[in-house]
Amino acid sequence: MGDGNAGAANVAQQVGFLAGAAVAVADIGKGVAAVIIARQGSPMEAVALLAGLAAVFGHNWSVLLHFQGGRGAATALGVMIVFLSKETALLLAIAAIPFLLSRNKNLFFPVLFAPLFLVAWRFGQPTYLVVYAIAIPAVVGLTDYWKTRNPETQREDEEEEPLATPHEL
Repeated sequence: MGDGNAGAANVAQQVGFLAGAAVAVADIGKGVAAVIIARQGSPMEAVALLAGLAAVFGHNWSVLLHFQGGRGAATALGVMIVFLSKETALLLAIAAIPFLLSRNKNLFFPVLFAPLFLVAWRFGQPTYLVVYAIAIPAVVGLTDYWKTRNPETQREDEEEEPLATPHEL
């Protein structure tokens, strides 16, 4: 259905705003839960970092969907909320402005993720988290390119539509 993507933006376009919002909350929660559960199960931070990466990979290439899935942006957001809470909250507020003005989902995540590593570095985060703030968004960006921009994988009938608004319920 739609662009064939299992993510929140496609659900919002095809089903409606509330359904898309519910999927977004679930996808963000999946990233948050993966990291928190990993931290509870192991004292090693590397386990939590790998769990966050695995959550994004699992969303993008789900075994249950025959290695198809979404782009991983909302799941990556959940992961980054746990590791870089202040930095992510600041950039969420900034990214919301162009999104709310244009309803263009293609503006939101680049504005959120592109400067995240710089903000993490400026806030004095450890180097491994600064690198992680590059790696996780890179997975999202490369997945987005591969699934939507690559002529070899782009669907013929796919057209970019603005996201539904709460008023279009």
